[in-house]
Amino acid sequence: MRLPEQEADPDLPAWAEPWLARCRQRESMKRVPCGARRRRDGKPCEALSVPGKKRCRWHGGMSTGPRTPEGKAKVARNLPRKEP
Repeated sequence: MRLPEQEADPDLPAWAEPWLARCRQRESMKRVPCGARRRRDGKPCEALSVPGKKRCRWHGGMSTGPRTPEGKAKVARNLPRKEP
């Protein structure tokens, strides 16, 4: 998640811009509650997300997606299709 870049303010002291950049980066790496639904009771997962993502490691936050041609083909087959 990238935060919008902000224009440099000429009234800011020299140290402020690097500090604000670090704050923006830290904000984008916050860990939020996962929110995926648990199978056992249907309540939201309370685990913290992988930094910079929205899901925990058990609900796909660590996933890099399919890498092999076979895996990509399998995902394409499982996508919902629009029927005209």
